[in-house]
Amino acid sequence: MKPRRSKDRSARGAGAGAGGVAGASRGRVWWGRLALATGVPVVLLVALEGAARFAGYGWPTSYFVRGQTGDRPCWVENDRFGWQFFPRQLARNPPPTVMDLERPADGCRVYVLGESAAMGDPCPAFSMGRYLEVLLQARYPNRRVEVVTVAMTAINSHALLSMARDCARRGGDVWVLYLGNNEMVGPFGALDVLGPAAPPWPLVRARLALQRTALGQAAKEGLERWDGRSAPPGGWAGMEMFAGRELPPGDERRLRAYKNFERNLRDMIELGLRHGVDVLVSPAAVNLRDCPPFASVSGELAAGATPEALALWLKRGEQMEQSGDWEGALEAYEAAVAIAPRHAESHFRLGRLCLRLGRTERARLALERACDLDALPFRADSQIRSVCRAVAERFPGEKVRFLDAQAVLAARAADGVPGLESFYEHVHLKPSGNYALARAMAEVVESWLRRRGWESSGADWLSEVDCGTRLGLTDWAQFEVLDNVRRRLRQPPFTGTEQVRLLVREADREWQEVRQRLTAERAARAREILGRAVSQRPRDFRLHELRAQFLEATGDLAGAREAWSEVAQLIPHHHLGWFQEGRLLARLGRWQEAEVALRRAVRIRPELSEGWLELGQVLLQLGRPGEALVCFEEVRRLLPQDWRGAYQKGRALARMDRLTEAVEAFRLALRLNPEAVEPRYQLGEALAFLGRTQEARDLFQQVLEREPGHLLARINLGVALVRLGEWEAAAVQLRLAQQQAPGNPVVSNYLAQVESHLQAPR
Repeated sequence: MKPRRSKDRSARGAGAGAGGVAGASRGRVWWGRLALATGVPVVLLVALEGAARFAGYGWPTSYFVRGQTGDRPCWVENDRFGWQFFPRQLARNPPPTVMDLERPADGCRVYVLGESAAMGDPCPAFSMGRYLEVLLQARYPNRRVEVVTVAMTAINSHALLSMARDCARRGGDVWVLYLGNNEMVGPFGALDVLGPAAPPWPLVRARLALQRTALGQAAKEGLERWDGRSAPPGGWAGMEMFAGRELPPGDERRLRAYKNFERNLRDMIELGLRHGVDVLVSPAAVNLRDCPPFASVSGELAAGATPEALALWLKRGEQMEQSGDWEGALEAYEAAVAIAPRHAESHFRLGRLCLRLGRTERARLALERACDLDALPFRADSQIRSVCRAVAERFPGEKVRFLDAQAVLAARAADGVPGLESFYEHVHLKPSGNYALARAMAEVVESWLRRRGWESSGADWLSEVDCGTRLGLTDWAQFEVLDNVRRRLRQPPFTGTEQVRLLVREADREWQEVRQRLTAERAARAREILGRAVSQRPRDFRLHELRAQFLEATGDLAGAREAWSEVAQLIPHHHLGWFQEGRLLARLGRWQEAEVALRRAVRIRPELSEGWLELGQVLLQLGRPGEALVCFEEVRRLLPQDWRGAYQKGRALARMDRLTEAVEAFRLALRLNPEAVEPRYQLGEALAFLGRTQEARDLFQQVLEREPGHLLARINLGVALVRLGEWEAAAVQLRLAQQQAPGNPVVSNYLAQVESHLQAPR
């Protein structure tokens, strides 16, 4: 029995061992299969990535790339950085930047990170960063202070985190984070105009990480070609693209955007601290007093209330306000707020009226509430400011500071509510607003510099006027900016309500005021200011740019061309100097030189539609219509809604005697811009050559109705009338042409022939 038991145990053991070996074998098979299933695709992807990079496909995703100015290597902006965050056809570009490869050994490098307001839009030459640099440099004349603005239009904290990572790699001492305006409307924000609506931050970062690979970039490009929404007709249209895309207060997408913002801000601060940087956090200030909400939704109404009742109370309040019954208007607006507590415009009207009545604290609360409830949220709201304060206060106070920019600008306002004394419109600052914020920032930065052993000169901070002089601020610069602002304010969403149109009227008033100051005496003073500023900072391309604009505005085209040439030499990687120099060379009739400069501009920035337009016109002047046609086709591809591309294409086709095609191009230009004069004239001329005289005559008459001084239209109308046998009418037109151009031999010859015919015996 015992031997048998022993044998049984042995048999069982052997069986178990065999089963274990078989199980282990099966496990190895499955692990092998898994490794094969995952490893082969990984190896294949790695091989494809390597092949794509070897073939030169892909683009850099860092904010800075290596460049050169003169014989000096430097860091410059990456004009493809925005491709990660925008559809490629809508991508925004960083402003031109030149930064030394290494931070100043005996100095300080400050980065100002943010969106368009931090960039200094609409004129980066007078940004808060440039004011900050002038303030600090004057305070510490024996040290080198370098302030680098790292900012872009239309971005938000998702892009800023990537920008901050690049700043951390380039060395720095202080970061100023001025942010928050675009959290709802920027890439991955709460509205899906520029991409998915507020996806969780891990998904955003995974997507951005994938785009750092060539394969990820190829996938993004393919998806954009497939998705027609990524490239709306006409390209980038700014805030207008969001019209009709309201975001109700309390929407879940808003809440997700706030969470993403909080995480991104926290990670930016932690990143800075890991690299030994002091961080100043400042939520973007906004125009509360003079910028109404861009859109209002009534939301849930009080019990028994109707939208009609809300409209009635608002109308009644408006009528009482206009008649001077402010207390009655106050009651009406209070009733509107009670009916619809989430209706932004009701709160705005209530706040504005409270300001009139001197109830400033209640006014401030109502106006802030109007901003918070804005259904087109282009401004940083109180929740953004609360997040900034709360996140900043989690970190050591000696390394991370919070600056309430809204409070800084409120102190400048007579009623304590920020408005048009600091802003051009909703968020973009006037030079005075940028100076005020830079001054507050400078005090914080100085406290950190003193901790590092820096000793100031002991002099007072530079005044706003002194800073403006060093930055080249003249009446001509302000006029140029206000002209830009006036055009911007005449586009949606600024064209919405009567309250919004108040911004337009104020900009027009300022523009007229500055225009009256553009005298010869002030021009001499401006020339002196700019000359001194350039001599003190000869490597500052922004000063050369301001000088070029001034010289062109005062009629010195040759001097302006030279100034733009300086810009091109200082930032040779950027299209701006080359384009402007080429444009002015064309105006000076130096066609071959203009072609060289413009070709360089479009080579640097292939999507520069204005560059292709100018180059095409230069090629027409050089007698090369075939090459010009290629340029105008590119304009049509880039901006299909721009009538000028179709018009110039028609001119090129006419020069090539392709008159039937030219007629179609001119007709297209008129469909795109029915009031345009030149396409109408050129269409008439082409039809005249095709023998369609009656149609040509009608078009020439239409031209003269719009522009009575159009000499060629009048001459050609006379010729057309002759061909139609209307000799007396032709004589009338040619006599008028002779009055316009008494010594014109063509007019005299035609008129002599017509009068000879009329005098001949019948």
